[in-house]
Amino acid sequence: METENDIIIDDITKEKISQIPILDVARELGLTLGKRVRNTQMCNCFVHPDSNPSMGLNLSKNLWHCFTCGAKGNLIGLVMQHEHIGYLQACKWLIERFHIPVEEIKRQTDLLNEIKEKCMNKENDKYLDASLIEDFKSSSSDFTTALVQSRILTHDQMKNAASAFRLGCLKGNVLFCYIDLEGHFREGKIMAYQVDAHRNKNINPCSLSYKMKKAGSLSQDWKQTWCLFGLHQLADPMHETSIVAIVESEKTAIICSELLSFSGGFRICWMATGGKEFLKIDVLRPLIGRRVIVYPDTDPTGETFRDWQKTCQEAGKTLGQPFTVSDLLEKHATPEQKLQKIDIADFITQGDVV
Repeated sequence: METENDIIIDDITKEKISQIPILDVARELGLTLGKRVRNTQMCNCFVHPDSNPSMGLNLSKNLWHCFTCGAKGNLIGLVMQHEHIGYLQACKWLIERFHIPVEEIKRQTDLLNEIKEKCMNKENDKYLDASLIEDFKSSSSDFTTALVQSRILTHDQMKNAASAFRLGCLKGNVLFCYIDLEGHFREGKIMAYQVDAHRNKNINPCSLSYKMKKAGSLSQDWKQTWCLFGLHQLADPMHETSIVAIVESEKTAIICSELLSFSGGFRICWMATGGKEFLKIDVLRPLIGRRVIVYPDTDPTGETFRDWQKTCQEAGKTLGQPFTVSDLLEKHATPEQKLQKIDIADFITQGDVV
């Protein structure tokens, strides 16, 4: 049975939705309108008790912002927060209420089953079919939308990062593709994100291979072989002399790739392990001959820093080259930030990078 979560809104439809006047959306939601000052229509904020209109609708930019509680966003975010629904449901709400002509809605309900037509279940196949990367390619997942809505990245930055990291989308959730230097598709990680750009912890991440095995489109005997997320970027001549920077989460690598792409005159190629425990000698092996700096997340005890430092020391001895462990967060993160276990992207976006 098809559900709302099986619908992916294509870019053409998204553009049509974004052109709906935010004032019309506010009226449809039943917001109480106040005075209008030039291009700003005041109305009562629904996020907090508000008897004196404190929320402004920017009529020229189609954005909203409460000057009292600080809540803000675009018109899709307005529907999401007012109706307490997800991104895709908000798009569907707008499509139905404003009779948006949908030229193309891509449904992925049966896509995994259609993959059976591809030669995906060969007993000896070591990698997933690389054409899957194109099948799921998208810059319109809940993750990419949240990073833009949260003002962490601009639309252009997010589009550039989605292309560089070859991001995908499956039923609204982001698909992080793990691709090696030879272009082999090692694995895909499917994760759900909230509108505030934090991971939705009510939905467990899962692998694409798990979904495919469940759909019968991949042999049950197929085994994962992981690599660094973003490793494929080194095949681009642009990164011939780049410094390699390694972090834990895919989200952090993506943000840093746009906000910290150069340092000391050198381009930086950002990658992620996908988890604290996945920094291993084998995943570092393809980086022999490169200058590599790893950026561990911080924590109150410095455990992550010490663990990654130990791994890098062992890798240095085994692979015959140094791997630098940055102590930036250990030195400069506040006690509160260490309690929050922030990473380098948090540090940058909070304006504390030195």
